[in-house]
Order: sequence, then C-alpha cells, then structure tokens
Amino acid sequence: MSQTESRIPRSIERVGVANSVTLLRILLIPVFLVVLLSNWPLMFRQSTILFELRPWVAAVVFILISATDAVDGYLARRRDEVSTFGKFIDPLADKLLVTAALIALVQTGTLPGWIALIIIAREFVISGLRMIASAEGVVIAASIWGKLKTTFQDIAIVAFIVKGYTTVLGIHATWPAVVLNVFAWTLMAVAVVLTVVSMVDYFRHARAVLRGPWSAPPDAQTPCCHTHPPADDTPHRHCEPAEATPHRHCEPAEATPHRHCEPAVATPHRHCEPAVGGRGNPALDLDLTRDIEALAAALTARGWTLACAESLTGGMLGAACTSVAGSSAWFAGSAVTYQTAEKTRVLGVDADTIARHGVVSRACVAQMAAGAQALYAADCAIAVSGVAGPATDADEAPVGTVWIAHATPDGTDAREYRFDGGREAIRTATVHAAIRQLFCYV
Repeated sequence: MSQTESRIPRSIERVGVANSVTLLRILLIPVFLVVLLSNWPLMFRQSTILFELRPWVAAVVFILISATDAVDGYLARRRDEVSTFGKFIDPLADKLLVTAALIALVQTGTLPGWIALIIIAREFVISGLRMIASAEGVVIAASIWGKLKTTFQDIAIVAFIVKGYTTVLGIHATWPAVVLNVFAWTLMAVAVVLTVVSMVDYFRHARAVLRGPWSAPPDAQTPCCHTHPPADDTPHRHCEPAEATPHRHCEPAEATPHRHCEPAVATPHRHCEPAVGGRGNPALDLDLTRDIEALAAALTARGWTLACAESLTGGMLGAACTSVAGSSAWFAGSAVTYQTAEKTRVLGVDADTIARHGVVSRACVAQMAAGAQALYAADCAIAVSGVAGPATDADEAPVGTVWIAHATPDGTDAREYRFDGGREAIRTATVHAAIRQLFCYV
C-alpha cells in the first residue's frame, strides 16, 4: 500500500473514494439551497452587497457540485471502483441536484412550474424504463440526446439562477440583463425540447421490452430469422416454414400466442438453435457473402449503420462485412477487444460485470454491443465473445460456448450458442451466426 493510500480514512476505503465523492455531492445539495434561498447575507454588515452577490455565489456552488459528477466517474475508472452501489447512487445524486435546483427556481418565481414538471417527470419515466429493461436482461445505452439534454439543462439552470441579478454595487446594467434573460430562456427552451426528444428516444429503444396496447401485433414484431435458410437435409435446427407460405419464417410453438423461433430441447431462451441438445455448427455450408448482402440490403433500406465488437473472432466479423462491395455505406467499424482489459477500456464494459459473470456471458456481450454502438455512433451493433479452444481455463465455459449480442434502436439482447469442431470451425460458425442473428432484428 502506498503512503497516499494509507492516508485515506478507513470509512472512505470501505465505501470507495469515488462513491464518497458522490455522497459528498448529495450532502452539498442542502448547502446550495441555503445559499440560494436563505437570508444569510443579513448575518454580515455589508448585507446589501451580499444580497446582490447571493445568486452568483449559488451559481458557483451549483457548478462545483455538478463538476463532482465527472470527478467520481474518473476515480471509479482509475481506481477500479465500479460497483453496483455506485451505479445506483451516482444517477440518484444527479437527479436530486437537478430536482432541487428546479424546485428552488420555481419557489423564487424565476422558472414556470410546468417546465420543472416536464424535466422531473422525464427522470421518473427513464428510471422506470431502465428498471423494466434490466429485469428483461436488456441494456438501454445512454443516447446522444440524453447527454445533450443534460448539458443544456445544467447551463440553463445556472443562467436562470443569475438571471435578473445584474445589479452590483448599486449599479444596474440594463443591456447585460436583457442579453442574459434571452440567453437563459433560449437554453431552457432547447433543454425542454431535448428532454422530450430523449424521452421518446428511450421509449423507442425500450419497445422490445414493453408490452401493451401500443405494441405492434405479434406477427409484425417478430422478423424472419434469415432469408437464405439451409437445405432441408442439414443436421441443425432452423425456423420452419408455415403452411401456404412461399418463404421460410419463424413458426409459432404450441400454446404460444406469438410468433418466435422455437427453442431446442433444454434451451431456456428463444432463438433459432442448432441441433437438439444445443450443439452443432449452423450454416457452415451457406454462402456467407449472400447472407451479408441480404443484411446490407436490409440495413441500407432502413438507413442504418453497423458496428462490431469482437473477441474470439479477432476481426473475422469485420473482415466478412467489408468483403462485400459498397460496405462503407453501412459498415462503421469493428473493435477487436481480445483481452479482458480492452473490453472495459474501449467498450466501457463494467469491470464489476466481468468479475461477476465473466467475459463469456450475456451481460458482457450485451455491454460490448452497446459500447460498440456508442463508440462508432452506429444504429446497430454485433458483439461476440466465446471459447474457441482448443483448451479452456477451469473457470471458463466449455469449448464451443459463444455468446452473441445484437444492439438495434429497439434495444439490446444476447443469445448463447454451442458449436462443435476445431478452433477455426467455431470462429467461422460464430461469424455466420452473428450475421443471421442480427438480420432477424433489422
């Protein structure tokens, strides 16, 4: 232990330095409210000047408290203190600070109550959507709209705190007051628009986990598994054709009210599975170029771009995508994060997730896909992680175990595969399966 670490109190060590900064942010919120709303300048002789400076002091305090959000995030990554408690307390601190500031501005008569209601209601809605998605095993990544909303919102709050307080030392500055007023209202208007847009965007990403009267009919929601199915004599399972249907598609299972790819024996989750018992190499005899061309056509029709996050395939997936002419129109790039640390550094996979579930897991590949989607600003992404062999560590999954995640504007999901064969056969099968899995949801 270094001398610097030894000087950290044990209470902070137990909670974590990053989490301690977050808790400090929460404890400073009452300080901000006291500075902004109380009559503390009356305690001093020069109270008139202090009353004029009070909103500016409150604005500085708000800025300093907001800045700790970046500090605790940096410390959590630097000190490897990412934890479940931190994931809970950090967004809570942000929401408490913004809510306190908005309510205070409404109390002073500076901000209309309906604006505060829209912004606060959005936070409740997003928190609820994330809880539902998490229960379904779906990760909804933060979008650019949410980040823009936070930026404009915080600047607008600071502008509203000082808006109308341009009298210092008894001198009133008329033009600065007018300019500041216009600036504050413009920022707040943009923040309100971005609040609504980001909320709608979250609903769009959460459609896959929402079930209600607004949802599309089940038949319209479930896409075909692939346009180029294997021949009837192939030894692996695939989606069967429906009666009187000229093309192959996912057939409903018995007593299932919606269409889906029927699971294999002893497979707890839905997907087009290889042979009974969950083993076999799917579609190795298929023309991969033909499948990629079909995926490219579907992506182009929607105007979507694709990014990849690869582990065991080591770039094979990206190479397969770029083997098709014109792929620059829809393929953004591929991140080959072969080592565990690179999954966290490049794609933002939580170290806590890897420690709990391992790199060959649903949770890991789901975060890899969401990370690639954000890294390349792509509409959708594929992520693969697995054990290609020929050997495996004692704490790893068996050779041939592969997890593939897809991320689209409708959400993120992952599936487990078990492939037979040697190292190259498993890697090649993973590329085939990844292309076909994503095509199901494009």
